[in-house]
Amino acid sequence: MIISNNSEILDEIIPVSVVMSVYDGIELDHLNIAVNSILNQTFNRFEFIIVLDGVKRNDIRLFLESLKISDKRVRLICIPENKGLANAMNKAIKSAMGEFIVRMDADDISHCNRIEKLVENMRLNNNLDILGSFIEEFSEPNLSEVKKIVKYPIKHEDMKNYFVKRNPLAHASVIFRMRFFDKAGFYPLFSIKNEDTLLWLSGFTNGCKFANLPDVLYSVRFTKRMGSRRIGLRKSFSDFVDRLRVIIDLKASSINVFYAIGMFIVQSLPYPIYSYIRSNLIHSHKID
Repeated sequence: MIISNNSEILDEIIPVSVVMSVYDGIELDHLNIAVNSILNQTFNRFEFIIVLDGVKRNDIRLFLESLKISDKRVRLICIPENKGLANAMNKAIKSAMGEFIVRMDADDISHCNRIEKLVENMRLNNNLDILGSFIEEFSEPNLSEVKKIVKYPIKHEDMKNYFVKRNPLAHASVIFRMRFFDKAGFYPLFSIKNEDTLLWLSGFTNGCKFANLPDVLYSVRFTKRMGSRRIGLRKSFSDFVDRLRVIIDLKASSINVFYAIGMFIVQSLPYPIYSYIRSNLIHSHKID
């Protein structure tokens, strides 16, 4: 059982809703670490909405039920059948009570001051609708060994220009202002694991203001299994089609189509080759 250091009863007004989806494929140890990284934040006035997306495993269900009992900030939403991240996020956001929505993945780690820094910067910049951060990648078995730091553009226009080639935000690192969804709508349900790309596109085309913090506030668990989910003909073709949507809707130069074709080819390669190219050419911001 996780024991939270921040178990005070929530104020009547909850400024932040943290949303996370859980499915049967998650390892319980990874889930435990991820949940702890949220419950022990320096900023503690939040509700933690965890969506059980078709979870059938008793160990996960019992763990989350005990969590709900031990910490009043935890809310559980149960979906009988697994319908994917986009559907789970939409359910969580529509039930959220916070002014801000903070994303979290069930096998990653939020740095202890992550929510505090995100909220502080959103409050200082009322024009912002969404804010992300730099991330670091780690893999087993040494959790403290960072493999790579991934940096993103900081300012709105730079992010928009970058978007025609690559996503300008780390999906799980972001905080939304609730009005983002009033402007852009909710996560689209028709893409193959590319719901974030289409949500960013809707945000840009509907006047949402984007930014990134130049701080590493989030650690992503990158494993061979995770990398393998990013490749394959079906996934790479879906990514290619969605990138074409971005290029067309943002009225970007047609030369960017060649980059999209290149990424399609890279994602269609066997995992060892894809992994090498990704590590050395794509997002290759390694630690000095």
